[in-house]
Amino acid sequence: MEGRAEELGRLDFYDKTGRNWRKQLGSLGSGNHFIEIVLDEEDGVWAFLHSGSRGVGNRLATHHIRVAKGIMERDGVELPDADLAYLQEGTPEFDDYITDLEWAQEFALLNREEMMERVIKLLQYRCGDFEVVERIQCHHNFTQRENHFGEDILVYVVRGKGNAQAFNTAPHGAGRRMSRRKARDSFTMDDFDRLMTGIEVNRSEAFLDELPGAYKDIDLVMEQSKDLVEVIHTFRQIVNVKGA
Repeated sequence: MEGRAEELGRLDFYDKTGRNWRKQLGSLGSGNHFIEIVLDEEDGVWAFLHSGSRGVGNRLATHHIRVAKGIMERDGVELPDADLAYLQEGTPEFDDYITDLEWAQEFALLNREEMMERVIKLLQYRCGDFEVVERIQCHHNFTQRENHFGEDILVYVVRGKGNAQAFNTAPHGAGRRMSRRKARDSFTMDDFDRLMTGIEVNRSEAFLDELPGAYKDIDLVMEQSKDLVEVIHTFRQIVNVKGA
C-alpha cells in the first residue's frame, strides 16, 4: 500500500489533512460501497466493486464546502439554500479545490486497484489459478475539464454512449428513491432475507437502508437512458460484501 501511496504525491500536505488516509488505501468503506462476485448472461464470473476516496475525500470536500460558504457570507451573496455555495473559477480557492479534487480522484482509483488485486488473489487462493480476461475501471464520482460546443466545462462522468447533447455522459446509477432513514423505517429483516435469497451476504440490520427497494428500478432507469448508454452485460449477484 505504501508503494501505491507514493504515486499520489504531496504526501506531507495530505497527511495533515487526514492523518489516517494511508491506512484507508485498500479499504471499502460503508454506505453504498460494496464488493461482489457476479455472473453475467453466460455465467462468466466477474469481481465487481464500488468505492470512492474514503474519509480523506470526504474531509477535503467538507473543507471546500466550508470555504465556499464563508466566501458567500463574506461577499453578501444571497442563495436560496446555503448548500448552493460555490467557488468562482479563477480564484485561489477554486484552484485549491481542483487540485484536491484531482488528488482525491487518483486516491480513489488506486484504492479500487488495491482492493481488486486483493479480491483476485483471494479468489485464486480459494478457486485455483485463472486468467483475468478483462478489467474495467470507472470512477465513482468524476470531474474533469472537457470542451463541449466550444466551451470548457467540468463534467461528472461515468461511461456514456457518445451523446453530445449529454456531454458524452451517462447516469451514475439508479439513484435512491428513499432516504436512509425512511428505508430503515420501511424494511425489516424479513424483507432483507427475502430480497437477498440466493446471495451470500453479511446479514445485518445495518444494511436495511441499502436494500434494492430503497433505490429506483434499475431496469426503468436503463430504459429511460437508452439514448445515453448501451447495456453490455446484466449481472446477477452471488456474493455481496458490504462495509459496516
